Amino acid sequence: MLLNVSVGMLREIEEYERNEYIKQNRMVKRKYPSNEEVVNAIKNLTGGTINKHVIDNFYEVVRKYLKDKGFDVSALNEKGFEDLQIT
Repeated sequence: MLLNVSVGMLREIEEYERNEYIKQNRMVKRKYPSNEEVVNAIKNLTGGTINKHVIDNFYEVVRKYLKDKGFDVSALNEKGFEDLQIT
């Protein structure tokens, strides 16, 4: 039980946990989505109906979807998005 723990000890534990949390979060890097993952995102968001018109107006939606999935989308640009081969 924690009834016999001093306030100073509790503060020390909280500081340690806070510092460890910061260290762990700094080390986590998001991976870049592959072309296949981008295509799968498009298919998931469109329900499988894909044509040139959908792709032209879908860049920001797919970018947000991938970011929400935990990907680093900083390297994803509109030119590369337009050049994807979707089958």
